[in-house]
Amino acid sequence: MFEQLLNLFLVLSNETVLKSVAFIELAKFLHEKNQLKQVMICQVRDINKISNDWKLTKTERHDLYVECAKILDQEDDSGAFMVYYEALRLFDEDQQLRSQFKKSKMDYYQSEAEKLVINAIKSPEIVNFEEVIALEAIQDLKKTSKKIFDFVDLFLQNDTAQFKKDLSSMKSLMDEHHVTLEMAV
Repeated sequence: MFEQLLNLFLVLSNETVLKSVAFIELAKFLHEKNQLKQVMICQVRDINKISNDWKLTKTERHDLYVECAKILDQEDDSGAFMVYYEALRLFDEDQQLRSQFKKSKMDYYQSEAEKLVINAIKSPEIVNFEEVIALEAIQDLKKTSKKIFDFVDLFLQNDTAQFKKDLSSMKSLMDEHHVTLEMAV
């Protein structure tokens, strides 16, 4: 099965959305077989660079990024944050696409924003949350998922002592999303 998926991916033109579908299926297959880290984790992390010359609509590109981010998230890979970020950044660049998407798939949009926040907090590479919180999808969490928004806002609004004190009020949220104290600090 792997060989067929790989061959399909390799022969498909960059001009077709099937290239992204084959990539996702290949990554899913390797994840299911616990082989993603050994074979192509770097490619999944770098999907925005790899797919740069693929002819995809913004929606198709967004879907590709989200699927890759989900796979990385399932692998507990810190690269999930950046791929979720790139997916949501696409919508910040295109008002019409964003408003259309928010109307038709609001729950999905909110879920992506929540996953971005949680992955940002879990990711040891992320120490500056200003870019994250500047995304409209994250700002929308003020209305739809205030607890998650307040969680990321802690990283911007408090000094260290106040942060640690306020962090204790987020214990249930941290437990729900498997965020340890070490990840948050």
